[in-house]
Amino acid sequence: MNAIVLSLILLGTVVTAALALVLLSRVSRSFDGVGKEVREELRTSREEARSAAKELREEVSVGLTSTSDTLSKTLESMGKVQQAQLEGMTKQLKELNDSNQDALDRIRSTFVSVL
Repeated sequence: MNAIVLSLILLGTVVTAALALVLLSRVSRSFDGVGKEVREELRTSREEARSAAKELREEVSVGLTSTSDTLSKTLESMGKVQQAQLEGMTKQLKELNDSNQDALDRIRSTFVSVL
């Protein structure tokens, strides 16, 4: 009877060991699958980050171009305003110079007539 019990225990141990090996191989395969999924997810995340960075760079480039154009137009219009003001001041200075010259000529003629 002891031999039968020992044989059954030995058989149970062998079956348990075989089942454990089968389970270990399945777990190993599932970990391989998980590893592949993680690598794929990381690759997808890198691609999405790369795409988002490219879009951001393009957006910043468009914004800088727009800002540059606006600044250029503003400076151009300010230059035109300053040119007009300079022309006005030049005209006023010429008129003042002519007026002073006329007054000086009148003073000379008065001085010459007095002498």
